[in-house]
Amino acid sequence: MAAIKTVGRPRTQWGSRSRILAGLQALQTLSGLAGQFFLLARWSPHPHTDFFLVVSSVPWFITSGLLLSGLEMALPAFYHQAHQQGNKTRDGFVSGITIIVTLLSILGGLLSMAIVSIWAAWSGLSLALSLWLGLALGAQIIPAALGGLWRGILMAEDQLVQIRLALLGGSTLTTAGYALLPGSPGTVLPLVTLVAATLVAFQCAVFAHNLKIWPSSATVSQPSTNIKPLFGALATLSLAAGVNHLQILVERAAMVQFGTGQVTAFAVASRGWEALLAIIVAAAVLPVYPQWSTGTDDHSGPLLRWSHVRATGYGLVAGMIVGTLAAGVLRGDLLDWKSGKETLSMTIVLLPRFVLLVSLQPLVLMHYAEGKPAWPLLGAATGLLLTALGALFLIPHLGHIGVALTTSVSVLPGWVILAWRIRKRFP
Repeated sequence: MAAIKTVGRPRTQWGSRSRILAGLQALQTLSGLAGQFFLLARWSPHPHTDFFLVVSSVPWFITSGLLLSGLEMALPAFYHQAHQQGNKTRDGFVSGITIIVTLLSILGGLLSMAIVSIWAAWSGLSLALSLWLGLALGAQIIPAALGGLWRGILMAEDQLVQIRLALLGGSTLTTAGYALLPGSPGTVLPLVTLVAATLVAFQCAVFAHNLKIWPSSATVSQPSTNIKPLFGALATLSLAAGVNHLQILVERAAMVQFGTGQVTAFAVASRGWEALLAIIVAAAVLPVYPQWSTGTDDHSGPLLRWSHVRATGYGLVAGMIVGTLAAGVLRGDLLDWKSGKETLSMTIVLLPRFVLLVSLQPLVLMHYAEGKPAWPLLGAATGLLLTALGALFLIPHLGHIGVALTTSVSVLPGWVILAWRIRKRFP
């Protein structure tokens, strides 16, 4: 393969941006963990907190159903396709997709508002609190969807640092709100969620406006043929997200047979690995995502090699450190806390899956960047089937070893399918 410098960015510059993105993602992760701490410390146990955490999934399902999820990852490829046809076509694409996203987000907000309000009133909450929950959770769909749209534009324009800064600002505001705002959880938590989503969208809109990429009435009349395939890709991404949630459900259901506390230990351990995965992806995959979305094959191969080597290396080192520490604590019996021991045990069990997932991410995100999410979806669906089989035959007989095998093997179909496609493209 050609050297990485042939794609127009020196190695030192790639490395520098990689470290910046990883640092910002680490700060966002720490901020999120602090927010969860304050959520537990200040607002739990409380029935309003539990109810909020349950109904806050309603907007996610509705935005997914309306194909508003995944804009950040799906949009860059089609943005570049429109841009290749000229600035007018690109501007028409941006204007058209902005109008569609705005209308769909308003529809999603109204649906969420109705569902959450009725659910809250049926659960015995006061009329005022029910209406407030519905309003706040429904209204957040609008800035969340527009924020995703503008992050997609910024991603296409290679403004990755600005995206991470916006998300870090939203996470920091959420943590501060959980820690400082007075009032009841039923009032404060939805308010914090709404304001944080609005802040992220506002920051992204400002960054996009500074790039002179902004919808206007003059460009609305410029039709773009790229909008329809974009929503096809979004539909595939929504299916992939749904498959991922089904897999999580199957895995957690299989944990129930191990006794009380095992599902929580599995969930917490998974969250920890996911946080570490996000940092590695920010360091080794996201820096090259905008280049992949341009659809230039002579760039894709060298960038994939750069990304894959680093992601795999970081994953192996991080996994070795975390796994060794967890094993050392358990072996030395240094933790006198049953739930903590169970979580560390699950952390070790999930280590093989983490290493496989880290090395798979460059292949998955390269396909997302190129507007071809169907292949990762095929791998995820096959992985879900293997997870179900493992939950039926391996986990009941092999216990934690069965969990390790099941969760690890579920990653392999994606690896086989995507590696085969990459091999065909870059022999």
